[in-house]
Amino acid sequence: MKAQIPDEWPPELVSDERAPDGEGWWNWYVLKRENAGTVLIGLIGLRGSPEVSGELQLGCAFLPSFQNMGYGTEAVDSMAHWALSQAGVTTVFAETPLKNQNAQSILRKLYFTQVGCDTPTLLRFAKQKNTRAG
Repeated sequence: MKAQIPDEWPPELVSDERAPDGEGWWNWYVLKRENAGTVLIGLIGLRGSPEVSGELQLGCAFLPSFQNMGYGTEAVDSMAHWALSQAGVTTVFAETPLKNQNAQSILRKLYFTQVGCDTPTLLRFAKQKNTRAG
């Protein structure tokens, strides 16, 4: 990648409570281009079987020094838009801890709707095909 890796790498990952041993499911690195070079700032990924349910779960994590700067909003919007443009995908959803007001704010800003969740410590937000901010 030829990217600078900050000393604080990796970001705190949100564990998947249903995955064996809380294993992560991250697929893409989020990079920031700067005058001094490229910096690794976060991770974003999707998981699921749209051919079975039409749904994909989205998750991301960013280093604290790159939060509240719009990078998460841009990454989540882009990933959700791309996923919903794929054949067979009807819904993208994300789960966030009750305490994570920043993540909830981003999801609402991007027109994700709060829906029911099986886990009492999490909130679930979903976005259907053809629902995009802006």
